[in-house]
Amino acid sequence: MSCLPTPIPHYTISNMQRPPQSPGLLALAIVACALPTAETTTTSITTHEVVQTTQPTPTTSTTTGHPDPTTDPAPTTTDPTGPDPTTTTIPDFGEQNLGCNGKIDFLFVLDRANWMEPYLDRFLAAFPPFLDDLLVTFAGFDLHFMVVDSSNGWGLTDCPEQCQENNGSCVPLGPPDYPCEHYEEDHNTECDIIGSGVVFPAGFGASNHDCGVVGDRRFVVADEQPDLLDTLKCISQVGYAKGSGKPDAAMVWSLAPWSPLNTCNEGFLRDDALLVIVFYSALADDESVVGPPGEWADTIYQLKDYDEDKVAVIGLVDDSSAISPTKCPPGNGSYSEYPAAFLHFYVKHRIEGSICADDYSPYLNAGLDLVRDLCDAEIPK
Repeated sequence: MSCLPTPIPHYTISNMQRPPQSPGLLALAIVACALPTAETTTTSITTHEVVQTTQPTPTTSTTTGHPDPTTDPAPTTTDPTGPDPTTTTIPDFGEQNLGCNGKIDFLFVLDRANWMEPYLDRFLAAFPPFLDDLLVTFAGFDLHFMVVDSSNGWGLTDCPEQCQENNGSCVPLGPPDYPCEHYEEDHNTECDIIGSGVVFPAGFGASNHDCGVVGDRRFVVADEQPDLLDTLKCISQVGYAKGSGKPDAAMVWSLAPWSPLNTCNEGFLRDDALLVIVFYSALADDESVVGPPGEWADTIYQLKDYDEDKVAVIGLVDDSSAISPTKCPPGNGSYSEYPAAFLHFYVKHRIEGSICADDYSPYLNAGLDLVRDLCDAEIPK
């Protein structure tokens, strides 16, 4: 059975071999891993853990780059016994001394493949409160928000013909509120493809209406968007479709300067802003069109001149390949190990959360704490 380090704070990178770039070698490295435990030590960035009796504790990790375990000293992770997030005070950044240059770009990578259906209710229960807390925590910041989903096109693939033949309804191939009028009015554009910002989610359990993003953009500028919280809830309710998806490609293509989508999302990513990615996926195969996970990370860090303190990732992924205990059934070969490897081996500042957990709030709250700490560490003196 294959394995990855479990998303609990019992490992440091010094106990692991970093997977090679080749997908085949990566798979062999993961299958062969047998990792001893190690005690955690402290680092300059405070990390947080939420303790619950019915949930796994989220892993919040801060490592010092990508060390060679055979030559470099052991990097550090924080003893995750930080303050209870229900009582943690928001740092007083001050109007003139905002950390992260006062700018954060939030990218929500949301899988909407058919295998996401069992997780939809959990996501809808946790994500709107997370958005509310986010806006309170980073009030006064210059914020950008963009959602990308995993589908290679808009809406449901069965609905164009069904809407036409069924008097403007996609039932039973789509939900009763599916927006068939979108086809009649020919609203689809060249940017309604995978990796482009979502402004009109459509599908099972989706918002199924235009979210009213202002400025003819594929992303939200917080200071310019009326009804900001409602708009963010709308664009992030992408639901699910009947087919498969490629959230890894959506993430990379949404940001990469060489991507044809660069003009669709132009203006979202800023050089001087902290990039925060929420990666929500149970990726179903390892046939990644954007390479192995090390290449995903390399593309992202390259955009930040390889400054790893300018990127944080909050992951909600399948943990079935991790060493027990896991929330997802162990040994489930139908799910990809790539997202877990991406988080654990290649991202310096990350939250490793399980998509099979009953409640995603502990992971999302820990993510806010991590982002807040990164900004607090960079307040101009």
